[in-house]
Amino acid sequence: MASPVNSTYVRKTNRQKVLKQIRSSAGISRQELAERIGLTPPAISGIVRDWLTKKVLKEEGYAESGGGRRPVRLVLDGNAALVIGAELSRQQIRISITDLKGEILSQQEWNLDMSDPYVGIHEFGKKLNDFLRNSPFSNHLILGLGVAAGGLYDYQNRRIQRSVNLGKMWDNLEIVRLLEAEFSLPIRVENNAKACALAEYWLMQKEEIADLAWIHLGEGISAGLIQKGEWVRGRSNYSGELGHISLVSDGELCNCGNQGCLEAYWGWKGIKNRLHKEGFFEKSKVNMQAFRMKDWQKFLETESDLGRQMSGEMSRDVGKVASQLINLLNPSHIFLGGPTVQTLRNSLGSLLEVIQKEAFPEVARETAISVSQMTSYAGSLGGCALILREVFQNPESEIFGLLEGEPIRE
Repeated sequence: MASPVNSTYVRKTNRQKVLKQIRSSAGISRQELAERIGLTPPAISGIVRDWLTKKVLKEEGYAESGGGRRPVRLVLDGNAALVIGAELSRQQIRISITDLKGEILSQQEWNLDMSDPYVGIHEFGKKLNDFLRNSPFSNHLILGLGVAAGGLYDYQNRRIQRSVNLGKMWDNLEIVRLLEAEFSLPIRVENNAKACALAEYWLMQKEEIADLAWIHLGEGISAGLIQKGEWVRGRSNYSGELGHISLVSDGELCNCGNQGCLEAYWGWKGIKNRLHKEGFFEKSKVNMQAFRMKDWQKFLETESDLGRQMSGEMSRDVGKVASQLINLLNPSHIFLGGPTVQTLRNSLGSLLEVIQKEAFPEVARETAISVSQMTSYAGSLGGCALILREVFQNPESEIFGLLEGEPIRE
């Protein structure tokens, strides 16, 4: 006889399988669900009836019929719940809000000084809570907040071990505890590049590309790696520190303490340092500290000689490091993204030429390389993906429990 614990797990697993199958299809009938999942039609009907009552599913149109009455199609009702994602950087926070299907409902960017995490996270809490109270989403079920942050994230102990771009006050920071003090929501945190890779896999590619690398270009530079649908974490979840591959043995000093790192030249601090050396801030009368990534994008649109030169050099250097990634991991796809990816858009051909010259030919030919369709909000969409993945993959998660109507766990 099955124990109550086991029967509860089986019940939740079957209910989640129904949602996952419906999510992965453009619409599916009850009969098709029974065949794909391996449950009896009465069992499927009971599960579907309950999800319809909870307004997580809805009936929409008709499926093809093999004879007789056409069966009703079942689809997810995106309005059933919302998820929030946020990306934290030193001077800004970007948030995305999506529905249950991953459709973007709102995106916001706030200038907040995050160098002191205790002050910054509290201010973020006030900002987001005020925004939600005065938004059309105030009465919606929110399943959780997913947060993407640069640096080494220790997911087992739920703390940031080190973040060279957020600053020293973030070292050994119990970030989940701080966030939980601000929000009455389930909190999930991950390194920003890993979160972006998950968003590409889960939201953009709909799980069709199971092996990919996502190179995040922004305040720092790193890579999120997915193989066979799972993150490549490494021993301590610190994999993907692509920005700290050295290009010049005695080059520019990097925030990490080493010299000549890719990030020292083409992370956000490196880009601003280069502009300073070229006299850009002095000539344009622009305050270096106030210069934001969106200002950099506007500068690139002017197609100045300096902008074209820096774009070409960044393409060359990112191409060199991407070649090593290709040789090591043989990914089917590499996606380039993040707030400063615009730097590469007009010189992507140069990046591809470097890869053709420096990556092992047979391996390089198997790797598709493109700029992600996600915008500068990729990190915050990664935060959304952290929450949505649990809805459809982890039946024991408190996030799935919220969708079922269970109270939030203390």
